[in-house]
Amino acid sequence: MPVTPGDKRAAVELAALAYSDEVNPANRVADIKAGLAKIPAAANGPWTLVWGPGEIEGVMGYVALANDETQYALAFRGSLGEIMAHEFLDNWLVDTDTFRQVPWQFPQGGEVKVSAGMTKALGYAALMTDQTTHTHLLDFLRGVIKANDDSLHLLVTGHSLGGALAQLASQWLYHQLVEVDKNEEIYITPLTFAAPTTGNQQFATLFQTTFPTNYALVNTLDIVPMAWWNLDGIQHMYPPPAQTVAQFGVAVAGLLALYKDSLAQAYRPVTAPPADTFRGWMPEHPDKFAHTMESNHTISIYKGHVVAETGIVVEAGSRNKLKAATKAGQAKSRTRHVTENISGIVHERWHRMLTALRQAPSRQAAADVIARQSLTRKELEEVARILDIHVSREDKSDVLAAKIVETTIGSRLSSEAIRDIPRRQYVGDPEKLARG
Repeated sequence: MPVTPGDKRAAVELAALAYSDEVNPANRVADIKAGLAKIPAAANGPWTLVWGPGEIEGVMGYVALANDETQYALAFRGSLGEIMAHEFLDNWLVDTDTFRQVPWQFPQGGEVKVSAGMTKALGYAALMTDQTTHTHLLDFLRGVIKANDDSLHLLVTGHSLGGALAQLASQWLYHQLVEVDKNEEIYITPLTFAAPTTGNQQFATLFQTTFPTNYALVNTLDIVPMAWWNLDGIQHMYPPPAQTVAQFGVAVAGLLALYKDSLAQAYRPVTAPPADTFRGWMPEHPDKFAHTMESNHTISIYKGHVVAETGIVVEAGSRNKLKAATKAGQAKSRTRHVTENISGIVHERWHRMLTALRQAPSRQAAADVIARQSLTRKELEEVARILDIHVSREDKSDVLAAKIVETTIGSRLSSEAIRDIPRRQYVGDPEKLARG
């Protein structure tokens, strides 16, 4: 079944909600339910949480049911948002066990191989249970199939590592529910955002044969979808000054350079159908690889594109509907929504940094958080204003940073205070950025 604009809109919202309260899981269920209720009618909303969220060793997922009560969706969380940008490549190299592939087990045999680390993540996904019913994911889906005359319509989605896991989980579920259980009316549609490659050419062929209408969205300024088949491209992704992987350290850059050819042979992307692409955000004067990289990989920038492309928005008030407009009206509307989401991206960056500051165990740890962000003086001013810190023209960057550290460590800002920071246009001109 072809992927519709409504499917894309629902999938990106579901993928975004998988990041709900990764720092404070106590509010996760309530926040996911509230977010699902806001999904527009044109995206088959509102949706309802029906299983999960389950979580094991950082792997988290949940199942939701659409408003039509026939369409289900399985969403996985990606990389933990609290990981700082400078740790990003190290995280991928270590946690996904990139340099080792193992045979694919669903089904066994053949030359299909996938990342050892992602295979482990799939194992954790299979072991996840609902917090209330203690039902495993596969058992829950089998129950749904039985209750619906042996049929199931399932979207599987995720962003970043969640997208990679969505690919593996889709193939695993197809094997279990169709090839093993012999169900004929099973329709699984993977929709991924910023997903890296997970296996060799044989896996890519198997996946695109099993799911000929799979959908993948890729920001051409995002390095993650280039992992691990195009490491050379990653190292030359952004223009100068100082826009190279070497910023992460000579060891990392050397490691990527050493293994780029072998990894390019071992990992091959899914190419059918071709990924849907868009160009993200490039600063007028790029300064740091980590900053540009992080801004182009967030779920917010992907969500902003999908909202702009589909025109499916959440209207003010309680009514959710697809806004009808002329071509000129749609263009204006899309520009506005891209603008709003760029503001959201900037807000998300501050939100994560302030959360990290709040959790810092010491003044030195808080200072390290600020140092890792490589903030300009103007950006430090904006952070200070968010925290209601008096800023003097004479204050130098190190003085501003010290004031921020003292405020966050001294007051121990609450989660509620962090969450309530308004979405403002903190830095730059979002309308200018939206125009490209």
